[in-house]
Amino acid sequence: MDSQTTLVNSSSPSIDLVFEKTSLVALRNTVYLNSRPLYTITTSDRDGAKTKIFDASTSTLLVTIERRAFFSDRIIFTNRYDGKSLKVNNWIKELNVSGQHPMHVIETPFGNFIWKVHVLHRHALFSEFDAEIPIAYMRPPTRSSPMGLHLERGTENFREEILGSFLILEQRMKMKEKVSAVGDGIAMQASMPFGGT
Repeated sequence: MDSQTTLVNSSSPSIDLVFEKTSLVALRNTVYLNSRPLYTITTSDRDGAKTKIFDASTSTLLVTIERRAFFSDRIIFTNRYDGKSLKVNNWIKELNVSGQHPMHVIETPFGNFIWKVHVLHRHALFSEFDAEIPIAYMRPPTRSSPMGLHLERGTENFREEILGSFLILEQRMKMKEKVSAVGDGIAMQASMPFGGT
């Protein structure tokens, strides 16, 4: 099925998935749609070694993400790709364009989609046919609203791929920011003269 046709001809409205917790490595996080639980996300530990996404109403396992230190990270969609384990780096392919942040292409049965770092939304997902208008994007948390993921109409058939790839990319970005902050702290400490002040 042509992804452009799928996205344009859908009668479903756009939606906002709202995360209960801002931290994606919270051991348990609920994702709401219209104030009702839609997904439950569990993480095995604070390092996020294994993350699982469940249908909140049936407790059916939908997605498993395994982050591994010495081997390739893996993602498993229970009801897609014949339930086979996919290497994350083969499924989310990094695309480097000179002078831009790396982009990440996900391949789905509905076409290819491109995650870009976005100045307003942090993460934004675009159809390969339209690089201007995102079909999904993060709503970063504010003092008055929790973190969310906005999905345009026509994305309901691959929500699991959108949510799974978003979780992977957001955690990677958080890890890079953490390493950068630690590096900045070490550099600042090293620049201070011995003896204080």
